[in-house]
Amino acid sequence: MPQKLRVDQAYERVTISCQVFDIDIVWQLAEAGTSTSINLNVTLPERQAHRLDGQHQVIEESLRRLTTLAEAAS
Repeated sequence: MPQKLRVDQAYERVTISCQVFDIDIVWQLAEAGTSTSINLNVTLPERQAHRLDGQHQVIEESLRRLTTLAEAAS
């Protein structure tokens, strides 16, 4: 599916937008002492609410992969 990636350096976040279903996922990473905090925000229109569970699964898998990569790099 076509997606759009936007980087907002001022707010230190990345937005991935699904162009087919009008779903935006905003990832924001920030230093939190010796670790990193990750904030995610998913925005989707009411007509796409049935996709929310699937988005949760995709995000959980993405976080697992991100954690694996971060642990391997340290």
